[in-house]
Amino acid sequence: MMHIKKIELDKDKILKQLTAISQIVEKDDWKLEYDSELDELFFGKEVMPKGSFLFNVNDELNLFVTSSSKVNGIFVEYFALNFIQHNKKLKPVLEALANGKKGDKVKGELAKEALEGTLLTQAIGSVFNRKKLIAAMV
Repeated sequence: MMHIKKIELDKDKILKQLTAISQIVEKDDWKLEYDSELDELFFGKEVMPKGSFLFNVNDELNLFVTSSSKVNGIFVEYFALNFIQHNKKLKPVLEALANGKKGDKVKGELAKEALEGTLLTQAIGSVFNRKKLIAAMV
């Protein structure tokens, strides 16, 4: 029989980290990776700390967090097929990722900034509108 443990995440702590995401990205040297076969975007620490798990923020966006509410990354499912369709201004991000970062460096940096801004806005909005952040761990 599986044992499911409910964890209440610290909403204020997560919101504080999301509003400082650019500093966290730089300090923790987050990596941006896109798997075109699975259509998944990963933006976070290269190696997830032990105890990190995915917390679903909305239909497309997930945060890698720990039970102590430390944000270690962001994960987007169906990035090209769905997320980009709702966030058309991010098409340059997909193009930069599809080019394997071989494209114009300035365009790649602008794409990364646009991605950070969009992910930040969506994550903050979704987290802020919830009364409690409950996660389930198996």
